Amino acid sequence: MNCPTWEVSGTSGVAKGLSARACDEIAWNAESRKFLRRGKLDGRRVQILLDTGCEHTMVLASLVDPSVVDHVSKVPVLCVHGDTLFYPTATVELRIGPWQERSRVIVAPNLPVDVLLGNDISEFKIAVFFLTRKLG
Repeated sequence: MNCPTWEVSGTSGVAKGLSARACDEIAWNAESRKFLRRGKLDGRRVQILLDTGCEHTMVLASLVDPSVVDHVSKVPVLCVHGDTLFYPTATVELRIGPWQERSRVIVAPNLPVDVLLGNDISEFKIAVFFLTRKLG
């Protein structure tokens, strides 16, 4: 995962802020479905990537209502290249299927997908929801 502030450049022609939505046919395949989920962020359809190396869930800033972003209580994020950057947070509602939860997330200006689901929420927590709910 690149740092959320790095711009993608070079001969690939990929623009900063590219989300998986821009290349659905590549992003959504049988192998990627283990880690990619479709869901909702405050009622808006988003693509969610389970990032097992990410301690905190991060969302793309352009998808968060600016009035709910807390710029005072910033959270440190150690990026892959070694820099520590500080990002604001927001409380948002995340939904994957029938699972939903209000969660405090990091708001980042540039991510490879709409939501990086970190270990603070994790697929495990969602799996427990599905395994413990009564069917029928």
